[in-house]
Amino acid sequence: MIDVGAGDGGYAVHRARGEPNTFAIAIDASPDALSDGAWRAHRLRLSNVAFLVTAVEQLPGALDETADEITVHFPWGSLLRGMLAADSSIVGRLAGSLRTEGELRLLVSAVERDGYSKVTPARLLELAPRYEALGLDLVESGWATPADIARSRSSWAKRLGPRPAVLAIFRRHPRIHSQSRSTQVGPGMAGNLDSEDRHSVSAGGQIRMCHPEVPPGTPVPDVRSEETSIPLGSESMPALVVFPEHTPAPAILVINDISGRSPFYDHLARRIAQAGFVATTPEYFFRQGPLAEPTREAAGARAKKLDFVRWGDDMSAALEWLRARPEVNGTIGTIGFCMGGTQALLLAARRDDIAATVSYYGFPADARTSASPIDTAGRMHGPILGHWGDQDAGVGMENVAKLDAGLRSAGVEHEFHIYPGLGHGFLKASLEGEGTPGYDQACTSWRRTLEFYRRCFARETVLR
Repeated sequence: MIDVGAGDGGYAVHRARGEPNTFAIAIDASPDALSDGAWRAHRLRLSNVAFLVTAVEQLPGALDETADEITVHFPWGSLLRGMLAADSSIVGRLAGSLRTEGELRLLVSAVERDGYSKVTPARLLELAPRYEALGLDLVESGWATPADIARSRSSWAKRLGPRPAVLAIFRRHPRIHSQSRSTQVGPGMAGNLDSEDRHSVSAGGQIRMCHPEVPPGTPVPDVRSEETSIPLGSESMPALVVFPEHTPAPAILVINDISGRSPFYDHLARRIAQAGFVATTPEYFFRQGPLAEPTREAAGARAKKLDFVRWGDDMSAALEWLRARPEVNGTIGTIGFCMGGTQALLLAARRDDIAATVSYYGFPADARTSASPIDTAGRMHGPILGHWGDQDAGVGMENVAKLDAGLRSAGVEHEFHIYPGLGHGFLKASLEGEGTPGYDQACTSWRRTLEFYRRCFARETVLR
């Protein structure tokens, strides 16, 4: 791995010390800064780290296609300007030092004296075509978490204070693409989709249901499950509840998409239980009955009959029921998808006892209740984790930006991740194999989700 703009080389030394099989190279234009790291490496007797004094534009040819990973942490001066302008003399040189499929990880924050009023994930998305032309595909662009910043071990990070940082990950692509990006649905094509179609845009621009089925042959997690019902006054709502090996444990309410409870969500609940949490997935369309046929048209017609205010009441009651179960330790979280992702956000505004809220491609501007998530952002309680694909024309990235701004203004703890090239309903790709478009990003989103729950639930346990 290569750390560029390495300062005193502390990150490269840290990686070399903790990963004996990794050869780390620290690169900086200042010999004075690097000398500190070189002396420390000498004292630690590290043989798998090197220090190179040079400008990025003058990286030696010996580094061509050698690195599996390049990190650029909080660049400043000409390096910052080059990264944010996609300067070929800088970005192109870094791309040339990566092996095919190698990653460039950019952690960046800027202030006015750098010539930039604010660096946002959207700014990096705008640069994606220019980076792609230099051999780098944007895999991810989102607000950096405190853990991301801490892992950089950057002294500059300590001076950030409340100022946000952006984490962008690029991957070196082969010189010949196997798949054209022209098939993807972009925001400019939204006018070609009617209101129901917009809920079903997936990676590659195909129109489909969000998550109705599980791919054939997918292993079923071996966990204990129970078909039950959740009391709602004189009615009862059918639900599957799934248990981890050890209880009592935190519990997660799974709020399904427009297709309602389906094999995908039953499987997802089992994945959650396998990760150590109780999970329940209710059929909130129980009053409307089953789908007439497994099509998006039938799902859309049934969804129009759903009373969204009453649905919110049902989901809030489901949380109370879940918390009261003997297998649950009193800590609750939510995860919602599509319209369920919208409901998860609305519940975060309705209740202050949800330890962790996760929304997959929820609709920030959906106002089928008295107010949309954007309208209620100031009343939401964090922490909140959101996942969206930047090609999701139905959601609209401008609406995600408005929700982000509202939460920031209100001081609500949250982290949003935008996945380039993906549309609506992309998590299913995590079950479809490595050759599936969006597989890596879907798996990354799920890993982040489980890490988010573990972090938030652990904090809740300490507070209790």
